[in-house]
Amino acid sequence: MKALTNFKNYISLYVRSFSLFWKSSRGSSSVLLFLVPIQALAPAVLIKIAQLMLDELLHGGVSGSLVIWWGIIFFISSVAIPINTSLQGILTDKLIAFVNMQLMQKSKSINGLNLFENADFYDNLQLVSSEASWRPVNLIVFGISMLRELITVISMMALLARYNFWIAIILLLAIIPQSLVSYHIQQDSFETMVTRSPDARKIQYYSEALLTNKDAKEVRLFGMFDFFINAYKSVYKGMHAKMKKVQMKQMWISLAFLAISVILSIASLIWMVTVIRRGQVSAGGFLIFVSTLTATSSSVYAFIENSSLLYDTLLYMQKYFDFMHVKEASDYSGKLPFPDEVQTITYEGVSFRYPGQRIDALKDVSFNVHGGERIAIVGENGSGKSTLVKLLMRFYDPQQGKITLNNMVITKLNISAYRKKLVQFFKTIQNFIYQLVSLLG
Repeated sequence: MKALTNFKNYISLYVRSFSLFWKSSRGSSSVLLFLVPIQALAPAVLIKIAQLMLDELLHGGVSGSLVIWWGIIFFISSVAIPINTSLQGILTDKLIAFVNMQLMQKSKSINGLNLFENADFYDNLQLVSSEASWRPVNLIVFGISMLRELITVISMMALLARYNFWIAIILLLAIIPQSLVSYHIQQDSFETMVTRSPDARKIQYYSEALLTNKDAKEVRLFGMFDFFINAYKSVYKGMHAKMKKVQMKQMWISLAFLAISVILSIASLIWMVTVIRRGQVSAGGFLIFVSTLTATSSSVYAFIENSSLLYDTLLYMQKYFDFMHVKEASDYSGKLPFPDEVQTITYEGVSFRYPGQRIDALKDVSFNVHGGERIAIVGENGSGKSTLVKLLMRFYDPQQGKITLNNMVITKLNISAYRKKLVQFFKTIQNFIYQLVSLLG
């Protein structure tokens, strides 16, 4: 039952992910959908025509029409290769841009900071954003290759079934357990990668501390090189051990199934030799059977490899879709315009605790600020000064109490218009790297 559920999820993710192809480039996607089946069916058709040509040759001659058809199909399949490669390259660029723009648009729609305080959400966000530049490449390469190999396998199975239906069925059934095991291992590998996201950020920080100008002075002043190098080695050792275990497991299982596939292929070949001796199949049939068996084995292995590698990317796409559908707990649907004049800003019994914390940053805070007043709020570090501003900017909403502007609860105001009217400076300054001339209006 679990295997069936995983298979359904695989197909669902496959379809949802491939819909991104169409959204990013309809033209390239349409041409690929036309060319990929042609390229996939060509080997089986060429083998079949070769069989007919060989049988005619053994009886004295070869008809010109068969030669022409073989040449046409060979030409089409050969031409399809560079066209497919070029279209995949174009589609890859467009898909990467599309995925990244979708991520940026989604980030734009997240008005508050609550989600960024959630460790699981932030780990998934880092994973999705850091791999958005190359995961779509895998989606196209492995996705299209898997589709092509699947069509090729089916066409080759149809050729084998003409000689012995059960050989085709046995070879087909041998794919299923190997595929399921490969998907399971790939899932383990992906989950290992996801769970090590905090460690990945650690080793990135350790290397950046020594390789960037941000901490260059302090690292040299306090002799921190050995500390960060040893910390890097320690974290990397744990990460590598987990991944090595998964990869070795994958290798041994692949070798076991490969041995089974070889045994089945040898048994099929022995059967074919037996029926030829009985005169039930021609010599041409033997050549075609061997060619088809070899091509089938190669296509089956390629299909399993591509589909398992694609599964890893589909697990990433699940994270992507989860991020694209995430919703904030706070309500930012306010429609009221910002008033022409600010008369009062009021905090009424405001209490707030940051996500994941046990202590309130603010507790039952109440005060008024009138238009034209200049005030200063002083206090120790961590006393809640910046938190007051963050609540006013609606980066967070208080768990208790309310903040009003001219006696209107600020949650009822349009968030975009509201923030444009307020100016705030935090103690941590963020510099955006961009050309100055582009920022001047």
